[in-house]
Amino acid sequence: IPLFSHPIDPRKSAWFVLVEKAYAKLNGSYTELAGGSFSQAIYSLYGYFSSSKDISILKSPEKTSKMTPYMRIIKYQNQGGIIGAGIQKEKIQGITESEVISKGLLLSHSYVIISTKQFEGKNFIRLRNPWGQHEWNGDWSDDSPLWTSDLMKRFGLKPASDGTFWMIDRDFFKYFTEIT
Repeated sequence: IPLFSHPIDPRKSAWFVLVEKAYAKLNGSYTELAGGSFSQAIYSLYGYFSSSKDISILKSPEKTSKMTPYMRIIKYQNQGGIIGAGIQKEKIQGITESEVISKGLLLSHSYVIISTKQFEGKNFIRLRNPWGQHEWNGDWSDDSPLWTSDLMKRFGLKPASDGTFWMIDRDFFKYFTEIT
């Protein structure tokens, strides 16, 4: 059983478990892997330096006059970028730490942006917690009454406690403080 992450379906995608073990050996042990950042992981796996963007800056009038933060994420995806997102407690504005936690999100933790989807004037972001647990439980979460069976089919949503969830852009940009 992998220590820090696991595939959504244990019968598939097990290659990264071997990579995790090799990486732990390279760094001395699994205990040396506790913590870290999305940037460190990308550099270690691919040798690429990443850049972090503060969401409060991306929401500034100067930046939004050129491109909305959501369109910026789409731009990075179209360029082939691997995009992470995080919530840094010292950067949250207008909400409390307990509100973030009550919504099923973790502070000082990296999530991966898997995809985006626009539908009926709404912008959605699909994220995954690499731990495979602790999912968003607000609007458009797996158990949200906002999902119709038709929409679930269009989005390929199969509610499961697997760390993968959808958020609408309004909530994403309210709670998350940075993208990498």
